[in-house]
Amino acid sequence: MQKAVPIAHLKPALDELERLGHSRSQLFQQAGIPLPASEIITLPVGEFIHFYGFVLRMLEGETSHRSDRQPFTKEVVDLMCFCVINCTNLWEVVERAAAFNRALGPRGGTIKAERHGGWAEIVVDSHRRRHDFAGLMVDLASMNLYSKLFSWLIGKQIQLTKATVMYSAPDDPLLMLDFLGVPLDYGQSANRLILASSYMDMPVVRSYAELLQVIDYFPFDSWATSCPYEATSISDQLRVLLMGVMQRGQPLPKLPAAAQLFYMSSATLCRRLREEGSSYGKLRSDCQRDYAEYLLKRTDLSIQEVAIRMGFGDDRAFRRAFGKWAGYSPSDYRHRFQHDH
Repeated sequence: MQKAVPIAHLKPALDELERLGHSRSQLFQQAGIPLPASEIITLPVGEFIHFYGFVLRMLEGETSHRSDRQPFTKEVVDLMCFCVINCTNLWEVVERAAAFNRALGPRGGTIKAERHGGWAEIVVDSHRRRHDFAGLMVDLASMNLYSKLFSWLIGKQIQLTKATVMYSAPDDPLLMLDFLGVPLDYGQSANRLILASSYMDMPVVRSYAELLQVIDYFPFDSWATSCPYEATSISDQLRVLLMGVMQRGQPLPKLPAAAQLFYMSSATLCRRLREEGSSYGKLRSDCQRDYAEYLLKRTDLSIQEVAIRMGFGDDRAFRRAFGKWAGYSPSDYRHRFQHDH
């Protein structure tokens, strides 16, 4: 059973989109959540991640439109990753990311690193004209993306000391503004990630081949691990990743790729999961079942279409798998749910 996240965590973002002219009920429909907005109190983790990412992309589109610029696409993020993969250390990574942004012209932002004694500051500026709530949300997602990418490149999760933003504190307390794992210092002159200077000299330990394994799943962290869901165990964090991947219609990552995204080896990930009484195979199966049940209950997709969305080669294989999971055929499961509701 999936844990649920209160939709109230997204209220400030939804209020902002409504202020910009978007109907709340239409936002749910556009995100593929076929329920009247008035009835939605909580969403399963996977659906919340999907809707959360959709809301952030809508906000990014609005802020980019107001600045007469195109939003960053997945292709642009991928190209930046390929651009920095052969760097020697993290300092060089930031310098090359800065050059990449300059090459984008008006579409790019600014990123630079500065040393101050034992500390380093990575300054991130998207050059947004308005420093409002929408800009804050989008800039935090960008800062989180850089933080996660840099951590992956050096094979170690960067523990930030502090983060500052050039925005006023929002009126509503918002759990999901804890994107970066540290308190935010509002109203500052720049968006900064502050970390120990020693991180900047750490070598890049990832290879081009390893990047190919995980490139399809970047920037999942920007939406998934920063959502207001207390995924404290590795099992919970992995569930968040897998549900988010399926919501985006991507194939589930293999064990080596999943382990990379959590800054550990396959053997270490398996050991950590065993200590929590789980396994990668079990989590994959549980997430597939949860998502299959959602598609059968909440969409009008045919059984064959559900099978394709789930990554099965044909509907017969899906029917066999679902029968093992639920004890019913997909058609019987859908009929029982519709009868009970």
